[in-house]
Amino acid sequence: MKIMAGRRGGRRNAGGRGNINLTQAELNALINERVEEVLAAREAARNQNLLNQGDEPFSYSPCIIITCFQFNTFNRYLTQLYSLHIPGANPNPPLCTFKMFLDCKPHSFSGTEGAVGLLRWIEKAESAFAMSNCRNEDRVKFAAGTFEGAALTWWNANVQNQGLDAANALPWDDFKRMLNREYCPRGEVQKLETEFWNHKMIGSEVEAYTARSYELANLCWKWQPHPSNI
Repeated sequence: MKIMAGRRGGRRNAGGRGNINLTQAELNALINERVEEVLAAREAARNQNLLNQGDEPFSYSPCIIITCFQFNTFNRYLTQLYSLHIPGANPNPPLCTFKMFLDCKPHSFSGTEGAVGLLRWIEKAESAFAMSNCRNEDRVKFAAGTFEGAALTWWNANVQNQGLDAANALPWDDFKRMLNREYCPRGEVQKLETEFWNHKMIGSEVEAYTARSYELANLCWKWQPHPSNI
């Protein structure tokens, strides 16, 4: 015998799949509610000796008929809705591709931008990594895909020396140190450090002074010599 179970709101009030928003607690409560309704209806029917009479379904509420198969399908449907509409709920986000990385608009790098340009390129690349869920093992490969001109020539020379797989397998921090050695000469960094220590506000340009102070502090900290570079 099929059991009729109540369903709040119905499809017409759901507003479409895109407008269904459930928290984990709400999802669990909804599933538990449906289970309890089905079990309660079955128990009530058993008590009234209706399960073996067989012709008419037991009317628990005037909505939809749920068999065991339908209930399992409904359960899976709710779980899928939860994974689609609750931020961060999907345990298996799509694998980041190079196109997805480029869609986050990382900067290109040609090697002529100096220390400031390199820092900004790295910061933008790391922001794109975060937005695209880029895997650690793909970071160097994707970032090198934005090289142009002299930087591309430099990277191709490294690939020839190390092999493509070994070059792409470099840890991101090691890759940044390579760029530091190549495109941030110590003399340029020292000039930035001198500017930082002597930086003063001119007139009432508070915003410009603050922005440049932050930039210089960030540069001088990031380009401190690493033990492996000395």
